[in-house]
Amino acid sequence: MSLCTGFDCSVSIGGKAIKTIGDVTFSQSRTEIEVKNKASDEVRYLSGLKSTSFELTVQAGTDPADEGSVDGYKLLLDMFENQTVKEVVFTNPDSGIAKTANMICTKFDASEPLDDLATASVTLKITAQGTTA
Repeated sequence: MSLCTGFDCSVSIGGKAIKTIGDVTFSQSRTEIEVKNKASDEVRYLSGLKSTSFELTVQAGTDPADEGSVDGYKLLLDMFENQTVKEVVFTNPDSGIAKTANMICTKFDASEPLDDLATASVTLKITAQGTTA
C-alpha cells in the first residue's frame, strides 16, 4: 500500500482528479481482539485492523495541467460537512499501482491567508458504503 503514497501520488475522488500539495501519507493501526472458547475457557488473542487513514494537503482551485481536475478543497470540504462517503483512488504514476477505497473525510483543517490560496490538511479514513432503506 505504501507504493501509492508520496509526493508524486495522484488522487481522484468520485472519478475526478484533485491537486495535492506535498506528500500523501498512509497509516494503519491494529488492536488485539480477545477470543474466548466458552467450553474450555481458553483465551487467545488475534490481531485486528483498527483503522486505516490517508493524510494529504489540498489547495483551493483546479490543476491547470489537468483539464479534468476539480477543486479538491471544495470537494473535500463538502465530504467533511455532509459526511459523504466517496470512492477515492490513490495512484503511483511511476509504477501504475492504484488503490481504491470508499472513504470519509474525518478531519478538515483549513488555512485561508489573505495573500494566498486557501489550503486544507485533511484525513481520509476507509469506511463501508452506507445504504438507506
